[in-house]
Amino acid sequence: MMIGEQSYKSGMSNIQPNDELTMGGSRLNEGLMSMQLMYIGGIIDSSQIAGMRRLIIRATRCQAYVRSFEVNINLNDQLCGDDYDQKKNLYVIVCQQSPMMEEKIRRICASFPG
Repeated sequence: MMIGEQSYKSGMSNIQPNDELTMGGSRLNEGLMSMQLMYIGGIIDSSQIAGMRRLIIRATRCQAYVRSFEVNINLNDQLCGDDYDQKKNLYVIVCQQSPMMEEKIRRICASFPG
């Protein structure tokens, strides 16, 4: 007997205690547990983070989550010649793993210099 199918002979069902729970005839764990997530991150100027976020959301049709954090580095921790005295943001993009989605996001991220 497949999960989601029930036999109603004399009011009893053939579902065994070890069978997976079902909802509406589909497996609960099938969709959520099999989803593979992809993470992409980088550093970008603070003035460009809003435009990049908007472009990623539009290009992926709201299938990506973009989160950004402000980078604060003390003067003692900075290396000579680096440009972290400017306002920078660290961004993390989370989306479902697929080759097309990854290519789109990587192209967009490459177009914004950090």
